[in-house]
Amino acid sequence: MNKIIFLLCILLFSFNLSASERVSGTQITIEPPKFLEPSTQFPGYIDAEYGTSIMVTEIPGSITEVSKGMEPKVLMSQGATFLSSENIKLGKINAKLIKFSQPAYDTEFVKWAVLFGNQTKSVLVAASFQKELSESLSEKLKKSLLTVRWVQDYKVDLYEGLIFRIKENDKLKVAKKINNALLLTSDGVFPITNKNAPYSIIAPSYSTTYDIHDYKKDAKERLLQTKEFSGIEIIEQRETEINGLEAQVLLAKGVDNKTKTTKFIHFSILYAGKSYYIIQSTSELNERSDIENYFDKLLNSFIEV
Repeated sequence: MNKIIFLLCILLFSFNLSASERVSGTQITIEPPKFLEPSTQFPGYIDAEYGTSIMVTEIPGSITEVSKGMEPKVLMSQGATFLSSENIKLGKINAKLIKFSQPAYDTEFVKWAVLFGNQTKSVLVAASFQKELSESLSEKLKKSLLTVRWVQDYKVDLYEGLIFRIKENDKLKVAKKINNALLLTSDGVFPITNKNAPYSIIAPSYSTTYDIHDYKKDAKERLLQTKEFSGIEIIEQRETEINGLEAQVLLAKGVDNKTKTTKFIHFSILYAGKSYYIIQSTSELNERSDIENYFDKLLNSFIEV
């Protein structure tokens, strides 16, 4: 479930921190830089013109396990360059301040990140900017991250911060919101107890559609690049419209790399102007005839708000 990464770059204005505010859809407060605006695609802030960002990722996992993913050797295995790490305090919370760089779109980006949590939930708040702009941005974004606080007793509304809505059905119930994504399971329970039961994930993209010129090709390539499955075979691909959005729907089968069982994959991308949404629904292959209609119902219920 931790499929979460961030990006991008620049500043033309004088720097000031805004008053502390809660990041929509999260338990996190921060004093964001005034040159960043709240993002609609992810919990956090972005410069709409240039892309400099601060992203909040709340992870349903223990800090012990999540911290392993930010160790130098793991970062380097993902193409990143580890720069520094230190233990800090964010209010009364113990945290780690990490700095690393990573290439994207032929450009080197530097990232400051603060990581903290407990044995059931972890939080990663990361700022990203072009390496060329380090002199003007690095300390300013770091200063903002050091104002992060975790309001653990705040009850966040399920749909706060989400820019889409769906309807549950008899086979798929909302179980968890992870950042700006929704997880639906057969019983509405998280963590998933039955690894073979059907589930669906709905998530907005953090990137744009500017470089996508062929929706059919794009959707097929994204499905085939999915690391969750191997040996993916596409059964059917169709183009449709879902409540005003162009959509590509692919039906496929593939081997789940964790359970080693063959799955039925109902994979859709809905293209919405500058951005897009991915809906991936999965079940045991032999349950396709019983569940496919419910996967279709979920897809057809999707609307932007």
